[in-house]
Amino acid sequence: MSSSAPVEFLVVDVGGQCFALDTIQVKTAVAALPVTPLPFVPAFVEGLVNINDRIVPQMDLGLLLAARATGAGGELVLVETSRSPCALHVAHILGKADIAADALQPLADDSGALPVVARFEWERQSVMVLDVDRLGSLIGARELPEGERGLLGRLQGEDVRQDDATLDCIVVMVGGERYALALGDLVEILDIPAATPVPGAPAAVEGLAIVREEVLLVLSLATLLQLPARADAAARSVVVVQREGHLYGLRVDAIDGLHQLAVDQLRRLDEGNGEVAGVLATEDALYALLTPARLIGEQRHRQFLPFIPQGRAAKEKVTERLHTVLQVALGDEAFGIPLGQIRRITDYSAPESVNAGADALVTGAVNVEGRVVPVVDMAGRLRAGAGNEGAWVIVGDGNAEWAIAVREAAGILDIPESALEPMGASRDGFVQAVASVDDRLISLLSLAPLMAATPGVAAGGSHD
Repeated sequence: MSSSAPVEFLVVDVGGQCFALDTIQVKTAVAALPVTPLPFVPAFVEGLVNINDRIVPQMDLGLLLAARATGAGGELVLVETSRSPCALHVAHILGKADIAADALQPLADDSGALPVVARFEWERQSVMVLDVDRLGSLIGARELPEGERGLLGRLQGEDVRQDDATLDCIVVMVGGERYALALGDLVEILDIPAATPVPGAPAAVEGLAIVREEVLLVLSLATLLQLPARADAAARSVVVVQREGHLYGLRVDAIDGLHQLAVDQLRRLDEGNGEVAGVLATEDALYALLTPARLIGEQRHRQFLPFIPQGRAAKEKVTERLHTVLQVALGDEAFGIPLGQIRRITDYSAPESVNAGADALVTGAVNVEGRVVPVVDMAGRLRAGAGNEGAWVIVGDGNAEWAIAVREAAGILDIPESALEPMGASRDGFVQAVASVDDRLISLLSLAPLMAATPGVAAGGSHD
């Protein structure tokens, strides 16, 4: 019998069916967040959502794959497609599955109606594998043919084509006025608080911001347009554009939304008419069209170049190892469980207690879909507090499984190696390191004490 290296999948519930995403393209997972609706998008595109200071399009997989809207609640899975990042709205995250490559059954879909490429059996269920890149290609300002741009602009270096009849624009508010930027001129939209000031920089330079290990020069669009700055300084939205290979962030007061404007309504202005490239007039409003070339002209570009650091902010971090963990809450404390040790997540149900000594690791058992799994009172061992009746997290090493009750399974998190502080013999050996993430301390759990103390456990037997 041939064997092959396993492929890691994140299994999700979509409309009562199981679908899988390759974990290589999964960046994080969070609970459902407020979403800003957009016009001129397919029904399954719910709008824009802010995940960890990245404004990305949100797609309702329930509506797309099962013809059933996910509705309020659920969870968001942030994936990186070949076109742009995208948040997938699902009902539940069920867990992680390690599937041998030769156990995947390819599926042919000549119609291209569904982005499904394979299936496999997992936990007595049929799971359909989604093509994440094809999901990304479905997001457009309207039903665009394959090869057109994504919702939030383009990838750097991508050749963007534009419909001859319409111009898709992101409309922003600056100084009480509306300005339009062609979707093809945008790289992305970010949510960035005040940037770090740069001494001696031109007045339009707000400062520098670190975005995914890159240094971004943030400019005040109001200053570039010679408009009065906002008095409350509450603007956080930054529109990223590219000029001769360099990225610039343009601070705006607000994002008004995605608009589809008729090209025949555009009146272009001569080069001598300043920063505005043209005017778009509709029955309801008047928009000034901005382009990177006109807004950041050659003279301004030369002024800004000395204040743009070359290369990455921290080159030594480019190949830094990341630890992918499931973030859970035990009592009032945050912990991370290595994703490779997660078998699944399921709803909490009352366990059956067993006669055990005060120092016993296994304190009970729980029936998880017909399988009896030993329970470890991890919160008690770690003295993390009570209230852990939100979900069961099933962990294991391939030979044995254990159930850990948590207050909340908060999502998937990537922790860089440099953020980890190794721990000695701490909390019975269950805590191997502590990480500082976004001003929070997260303890990284280890299953080593379980494996060492219960070498003969064969969890997951049949339940009579």
